[in-house]
Amino acid sequence: MVMTPLLFTQEISAPRPSALAPPRGWGRAGFAAAFVAGYLLLDWISFIGPMQALNITPWNPEPALAVALLVLYGQRWVPLIFLAALIADFLLRSVTIPFASSLVLAATHAAGYSAIAHLLGHRLRIKPALQSSEDVLRVTLTIVAGAAVMGLLYVGVLTAQELVPSTRFLAVYLRYWIGDSVGMLVTLPLLLMLSDSGRRRQLRMIAGSPITLLQLSLVAVTLWIIFARGHPEQFKFFYLLFLPLVWISTRHGLAGAVGAVAVFQASILVGVVVGGYRAIEVYELQALLIALCITGYSLGISVDEHRQAADRLARSERLSAAGEMATAVAHELNQPLTALSTYASSVRALMESAGIQNQTLLDTADKIRRTALRSADVVSRFRGLLATGEPNLLPAALSGPAWNAICSCKERADIAGIRLVLDAPADIPLVRLDPARIEIVFRNLIGNALESVERTATQSRLVSVKINCDASSYAVATITDSGRGIPATCAERVFEPFFSETPSGLGLGLALSRAIVESHGGRLWAEPGDHGTLKFSLPL
Repeated sequence: MVMTPLLFTQEISAPRPSALAPPRGWGRAGFAAAFVAGYLLLDWISFIGPMQALNITPWNPEPALAVALLVLYGQRWVPLIFLAALIADFLLRSVTIPFASSLVLAATHAAGYSAIAHLLGHRLRIKPALQSSEDVLRVTLTIVAGAAVMGLLYVGVLTAQELVPSTRFLAVYLRYWIGDSVGMLVTLPLLLMLSDSGRRRQLRMIAGSPITLLQLSLVAVTLWIIFARGHPEQFKFFYLLFLPLVWISTRHGLAGAVGAVAVFQASILVGVVVGGYRAIEVYELQALLIALCITGYSLGISVDEHRQAADRLARSERLSAAGEMATAVAHELNQPLTALSTYASSVRALMESAGIQNQTLLDTADKIRRTALRSADVVSRFRGLLATGEPNLLPAALSGPAWNAICSCKERADIAGIRLVLDAPADIPLVRLDPARIEIVFRNLIGNALESVERTATQSRLVSVKINCDASSYAVATITDSGRGIPATCAERVFEPFFSETPSGLGLGLALSRAIVESHGGRLWAEPGDHGTLKFSLPL
């Protein structure tokens, strides 16, 4: 038997991590350089028809890149945004702006983007995957309102610096608001989705779908019909873009709508550059694109939520059937386990009364009794889990149930020579949870991880449990193992009742665990990769 230590590591006063972790050291410098390069590239590409040669264009995507950076990685990157905006003013503007004015304008941009990101990430707590209509609505309203406030500040500074005549304040303001609103509405949802592994997988599937080619062909035909007309008539046919948008949104959901709107935007910009449109006509097209964005996103998220509800209903029905069967099995097991414990106690009592001094037999009887009692306790917990009713939520540290579950699995890990590690920073806020039910979740996930490592011939035999906070104010538990990873094709199937990759598995553990986590308002998911990774999140 290989005895391995149980490790419990604490990070005192550790900073609260974001949803994504940027590289450190020289990698961080490269990350910053890549952001500045991307910011300048987007600014350069979108610098079409600028008003008075200033950064007021029909489409402004670089604010979306800045807001996405702050939402995903935190407010510590605000100085980098200030630097990128300052460099853009010096390199890309065709008019010379006084240095003091450039500093004020760059600071205005950085402060505005910081406020929008803080509102989205910390106040409204949107999830980058944008899987609910509430998140989509919050992002849309925040973008439109944020661009409106930013426009007042930015154009106000330009007017105060006498870079824009006061008589043109309203016209300049409206164009700034349209350009920034469209730029963020088109680009920000796409960037947020690309930061989520599930959404990236969905976008790849959409891109590789044969029907997508047919849909893009319809988009191309529609755009040709629009731009083949004379300038005055084109606006009459712009509504035709709603046809492919509705088809794509109903077929692919929000991810399809976001991709379609991005294609529309790129095509419209190419069309207006080639067609030599007047600035006012371009802004009118962009204003119509705002209506396309809102329509496509509303329809797409409605389709997503309908599918999620259908999946939850189907899963609930399967889980209900599994629960009824499991309840019957638990009831049948309860009496034999109680009898087994009684028989083990009787054997010990009979041996002692007969004067039999066989320590091996006495120890074996004690082990039988303890095992029977532990099994009866598991059955009792299982029956309580399957009982109807809401979880008994109490403020507690998520590390508590994790530690209890690890302790219960330690003997099995020691026998298999597997190292168990719990990494739980001491400054994680308390979570409202039912400790008994969350402990069952940890037991199931750790048990699956141990089983995966046991089946894998590898020198590194490790199961790790890590607890931290993400940028959306959720506590996240990550269970990783050195065994074989979960294929992308099975990332969702593993949570279906009765689905198991092992002959001895019942296929109920992960299904019940997901039901428990969702009853707490959280989410449980698997991440495909070379090694097993399961995560669940609970709201703080």
